[in-house]
Amino acid sequence: MANWSGGVLTRVGRELQAKVLAGRTKLELTRIKLGSGSETSEQVDTMRDLHEPKASVGISAVEYTDNLCTVTGIVLTSALDQGFYAKEWGLFANDPDEGEILYMISLDTVPDWIPPGSTALTISASYAMTIAVENADNISVQIAPTGLVDVEMLNNIVGVAGRTTAFAAGQTTTVAGLPAMYYLRCVTAGTTGVSSPIISSKVQDGDLIPDGTVVWQVVKAANLSELGYRTSETEVAAGRIAFSTVLPPGWFLECTTAGITAAGALDIQSPVLGDEVTDGTAVWAIRKIGSVDDIPVATDETKGLMSAEDKAKMDSIVIDETGNIGTKSHRWGIRIDKRNSDPATRCEYIFDAKGMGPAGMDFTNGVFNYGDWKDLWFVKNNKPCMLKSDGTVDYYLDPNDYTKKEDGTPSDVGNPNYDGNAMAEIPLVWVKRWEDGRYEYEVISDRQYDETYHAYAHTRADGTIADKFYFSMFGGSGNAAKIRSLSGQSVSQSLTATQQIAGATANGSGWYIHSWSQRELIRTLCVLMGCSTDTQSVFGNGNCRSASSASGLLATGTLKDKGQFYGYNNANQVKVFHVEEFWGNQWDRTAGIINDRGKIYAKMTPEGNGYRVTDATGYEDTGLTAPAGNSSYINEMKCSKFGMIPKLATGSGSTYYCDGYWANNGQLNYLIAGASAYDATAVGGAFAFVVDNAPAYAGWNAGCGLSYL
Repeated sequence: MANWSGGVLTRVGRELQAKVLAGRTKLELTRIKLGSGSETSEQVDTMRDLHEPKASVGISAVEYTDNLCTVTGIVLTSALDQGFYAKEWGLFANDPDEGEILYMISLDTVPDWIPPGSTALTISASYAMTIAVENADNISVQIAPTGLVDVEMLNNIVGVAGRTTAFAAGQTTTVAGLPAMYYLRCVTAGTTGVSSPIISSKVQDGDLIPDGTVVWQVVKAANLSELGYRTSETEVAAGRIAFSTVLPPGWFLECTTAGITAAGALDIQSPVLGDEVTDGTAVWAIRKIGSVDDIPVATDETKGLMSAEDKAKMDSIVIDETGNIGTKSHRWGIRIDKRNSDPATRCEYIFDAKGMGPAGMDFTNGVFNYGDWKDLWFVKNNKPCMLKSDGTVDYYLDPNDYTKKEDGTPSDVGNPNYDGNAMAEIPLVWVKRWEDGRYEYEVISDRQYDETYHAYAHTRADGTIADKFYFSMFGGSGNAAKIRSLSGQSVSQSLTATQQIAGATANGSGWYIHSWSQRELIRTLCVLMGCSTDTQSVFGNGNCRSASSASGLLATGTLKDKGQFYGYNNANQVKVFHVEEFWGNQWDRTAGIINDRGKIYAKMTPEGNGYRVTDATGYEDTGLTAPAGNSSYINEMKCSKFGMIPKLATGSGSTYYCDGYWANNGQLNYLIAGASAYDATAVGGAFAFVVDNAPAYAGWNAGCGLSYL
């Protein structure tokens, strides 16, 4: 795996930088080189070229963020006569006095192998370096006309400008009528018009096109021929692979006879796998990229076609519906259309979730359908267990019958004398949440995809991140002396927030009531799996029955033999991720959200002062004012690093988020979430949010649960 050092300016690079800062010239970046030399850091200062340059590539893209400029170049192996280890990376620039110089260099102690063009498969590798700049206007970059673009760069270009959609300056898109290789860049921010702009047949690079209050500039993209597409009058070598728009998605061409392709488009009327196609003096064979699932892996004991490491790389390759090749991003996401009130159709899968089938409860047959989600880590590694008071897993439970251990022997799931609790193990998940003018986005990953992904639910008080946390399988039973998570118990009632916390922490170090970041993670996973913002319709109503007293509460363990997910489309318990009554039965007192006289404060982790109860010390101001609402329904959210927090509650029980909301902005209030047996059916759900009760509130309908981190 590559391990590039930070970029270091050479002596001539520093001299050029001084000229730029003095205003004598702009920093004109020209090209990138890769080499196999092994210079020391001390030798870098006097270098004017790489020690052993192997590849010179054009600059493909440049991005400015704050005072940072990221320059990217892509090396294509088909252009290489010999393979090499990429140990040195040089960025070149024009000096007004010296000509082209080696401006900056980076070294790699664990270099990647760049194969030669003689290999059967042409690949590309992108190399980027970020440099600090004081003013983007002082930089000019020579974007090479033959520079390549990679999948991410193309994704920044491809996409049709939506109607009545907000765009910021610098965003790119396309519209019908543009010639091939052209796209639009927003130069004046605004909102697009109701109708698409009319594109002249004589449109040219640099033209300005008004579109509502947006102004677009027409841009001609870099040449894509070397990215892998067949082009006319081009010399190709035997073994070269190319793609063509005349072939179905996932099909490609393999050159079997070297030559020069014909002028014009390739003419294939009815492509057949294995057929050979004459193209000028070159000959192509038509191939298809099939699944790699059945490729045998070589081990010490058995023969195979590739190593397990290479197989894993192949498994990460995906082909989209247009036939373009990319890699799995390890991101599964959903975007929610703010303008669409239908909870089922407003959600759309993005990234690796695209094309997956949603999960949901089959209420008629009493079976949960996992869709395409059962094998993802956060589902298959979510396990029911008996967790000792010291935080160690005593044993795992039979996932379909909690009265049994995993080995079939009797469990302690209902034993009040057991030194521990029944808990759901929640594996590590990284989350990113944000929004734009049209959509809210929630994306998860099994790794920290970049620094904008957080694992708040798994972050301990000392800032370390746990591989898993534990969430009570049942509503809290017991009292202020000790809150428990056991089957067959009556849920605790009429406790204040302080009493509930005391009962939770009485279990030992690491125990607490549920936190907002933990609830939000589970809520996000439910919305992602079900592809709907009506969680009751997907998973079940929960015990929301308009009960007038505690007699309407259900004992814990109602669903102890119903598997990982289960629910009913009537007033009964619901279970998600082995967690019973995630909504319904009792409101869940939740640490991490405080409404202090109308201002919403959030604390996503227990770091610092933990979760204070009667003031917001250590919490962050979300910038939100709690919207007015009393027995209202949420129809607008603020989606940010703090999760999904209501900002308007004028909806209904069947539109937008479908869940209930209350607020009292005249005092300090502590969040309760999820709804109770006291509430009407439509109130309940994963989004239900109440900030109108002070921490001293002690109603029968407000319970709590346990967490261990």
